[in-house]
Amino acid sequence: MADFLAKPEVSKADIIAVQEPWENPYNDTTEFCQEVRIQTGLGEICFFNIYNECGTTGTVELLNTLLCDDQRRRRRHLMIAGDFNLHHPAWGGIEAIQDLGSDRLIELCDGADLDLWLEPGTVTRDQNGERTTIDLLFGTPALTERLVVCELALDCHADSDHLPIRTLLEVDTVPVVEIKRRLWKAMDTEKFDIFVADNLPMPPLLTTPRQIDDAVDHMIGIVQRGVHESTPWAKPSPHANPSWTKECGEAVKHSRRMFRQYLATHSEEDWETYKLARNQKGKVIKAALRHGFRNFIKEAIDQGPQGLWRVAKWARNRGQQQGSTMPVLKSSEGGVAETDGEKVNLLRKVFFPQPPEADLSDIHTSQRE
Repeated sequence: MADFLAKPEVSKADIIAVQEPWENPYNDTTEFCQEVRIQTGLGEICFFNIYNECGTTGTVELLNTLLCDDQRRRRRHLMIAGDFNLHHPAWGGIEAIQDLGSDRLIELCDGADLDLWLEPGTVTRDQNGERTTIDLLFGTPALTERLVVCELALDCHADSDHLPIRTLLEVDTVPVVEIKRRLWKAMDTEKFDIFVADNLPMPPLLTTPRQIDDAVDHMIGIVQRGVHESTPWAKPSPHANPSWTKECGEAVKHSRRMFRQYLATHSEEDWETYKLARNQKGKVIKAALRHGFRNFIKEAIDQGPQGLWRVAKWARNRGQQQGSTMPVLKSSEGGVAETDGEKVNLLRKVFFPQPPEADLSDIHTSQRE
């Protein structure tokens, strides 16, 4: 297990599901079914990692209980991965044997509307010439539509009789609250050194543990105050480009400075100086972006299939604008339209008002004699 977890590709996984748990001989703490709930833009995904002992259907029955009608409505998006120890042609191929308990798993999949993600007949356990398909992955249709790949990950194999399986879903997780951090590359080191030197006196002779602790706490406080005085807070932006360098920023500032100088004088010499700065800025930015993109592609190639899928996703989404949302509308009477239906009715009333009734008072009716 240590060899498996130490592999670089494994460490990049968002979820690592391990089955066939070690049974604790001293305490009854072994769990054969775990549930993890993941918050995504699609909604909450409930991921079950299970182990079903050979010759039994105990864990399958437990899943049936957990996924009863009431619970299934609450768990709209399901993923189930595990070592089921059940054989059936539906997932083992036409030549696979059929266990008595495998029908219970099929009934579970039918009742929960689960799709088999792994290609039928894929050998997931290979030991001493015995090749079987007992490690399975299932998911609901909405997740199946977002399934990128579900395949054997032989590059992550670590001398187990079970072969690892890699599954990749294209879903966006709910962003977490960003932790405030310092912009260390913009730190004014000279200002920091001066502040620490002025506020950190030489400590007296320290003879007790309490004196040492107090001196260390005082030194940490001075360093933190020095950081506060010399280092600004980072202001991350979703539009930030990781390829942007400090040289790019300096080139932009210099170009703007030369342009302001030209606006102040409108001299031909200042115009030529500005053009040189502008052209140099373009060269610096172009070189930085080219270097950054090449590094991005190189990292993707080094990551293997997952990296290539990331590049493909970037290419598909490149340049796409996010859909706009109409704000809350207020009517002339002081009312508020918040829902889509209310907004439609209000806009219809404003742009297509009911025409007033025609004034027919000037029309004289004639009667036939």
